[in-house]
Amino acid sequence: MALFVDMNATGFSFGEEQFNRIFPFYIQFDSDFKVTSIGRSMAKMLLAGVGTNLFDSLNVIHPKLKITDFHALKGIGNQIVLLNLKSDPRNILRGQLEYIDSSNQLLFVGTPWVISMDDIKEKNLSLNDFAKHDPLIDQLNILKAQELATNDIKKMLQVANEQKNAIKYSEHLWKFALEGNGDGIWQYEINSEEGLFFPPFKKALGYQLEDDFGYAQWKEALHPGDLEKINEAFDSYLKGDSRQFMVEHRLRHKNGNYKYFVARGIIVDWDERGLPLMVIGTITDIDQQKQLELQIKETANRLSYLIENLHSGVIVENKDRKIILANEQFCKIFGIRISPQQLIGKDFTGIIEAGRVLFSEPAEFTERVYEILEQKNIALHETLELKDGRYLERNYVPIFLDGNYEGHLWNFEDVTEKILAEQRLEKQKKFYENVLNNIPE
Repeated sequence: MALFVDMNATGFSFGEEQFNRIFPFYIQFDSDFKVTSIGRSMAKMLLAGVGTNLFDSLNVIHPKLKITDFHALKGIGNQIVLLNLKSDPRNILRGQLEYIDSSNQLLFVGTPWVISMDDIKEKNLSLNDFAKHDPLIDQLNILKAQELATNDIKKMLQVANEQKNAIKYSEHLWKFALEGNGDGIWQYEINSEEGLFFPPFKKALGYQLEDDFGYAQWKEALHPGDLEKINEAFDSYLKGDSRQFMVEHRLRHKNGNYKYFVARGIIVDWDERGLPLMVIGTITDIDQQKQLELQIKETANRLSYLIENLHSGVIVENKDRKIILANEQFCKIFGIRISPQQLIGKDFTGIIEAGRVLFSEPAEFTERVYEILEQKNIALHETLELKDGRYLERNYVPIFLDGNYEGHLWNFEDVTEKILAEQRLEKQKKFYENVLNNIPE
């Protein structure tokens, strides 16, 4: 039977089910390294169970031990311990060991070292296998949202490049209108307000080649919200304020849905007074590109909402060290008296230098920040002590797109209550150990 936290003298105890919920990645073993109890998530990851030998499945990779015996493991109880799976050394567990005096056993409590949602799947795990309080969940949700946004941006850029090439090509297609070439060719007689659209454009709106579709039908299909914009762009072009007429607008498809188009045109005929008579141009279907833009905007809004409502302070910088996103909790933690929106565009270096005075070891704080930025490697769960008695946990995640460094994300979480609780528990533990050690036999 496994021995779990039991402090009956203080009225504080955990049962096995409770302990599993709080620390699902634990493993308890005796002096012969025989596993006496194992968390459900740990068992799922190791594919091991009670009665097996600990070192049949795991290696201790940090701290380095000359001799891996029970006594040596007892001596690293106040250090970060890294274990990896013998079956796959890339699978690493990060945690700490605690000695259980009453049963002469050791208890390892930790969590897998993962950097993405795909990494969780590769370890045969899911988010439900982690404790609800595990800050890694928030980090992974941010990374997943970032991954979705990155994929959307890639798709948008690909379509944008395709559309750019199509538009560049279509500018010349009006010359071949009578031959039926081009995405969409149109002409408009200014004085008579009569227009003509050539066959390829009709298909984009769901009409047959033989269907009538002129200026009147185009105006009827135009989205009411775009009429003023088109009139302003056309008047500006006729006055000579722009080199060509170009405007995005929405047209109603025959099925009733609106699609996005971009129209371009140039004056090709003038009267004897030099006044324009006819405009001819191209019209291109950009609905796919616009839908991607809207999806990316929605994804960005979801990511911003997630960050803004996290209980930890988050700040995102681009590769030039300029802030592109921050939340209210970050300002609160660092005592910044301006809003997160006012931080956008500012150099994060100035904030680091100003904020260093908050920390117990200012020089060490800034030195480590610059070291992290230089290395551009993920840095997680670093504890920082502030002069006012608070403790922060710092996490750093670099952002790479197609192998190119584009910026990074900082996450600062106030873990004061957690640290102080651990300190109180440690103090209580030492007190009771001292009491027990001084009881006369």
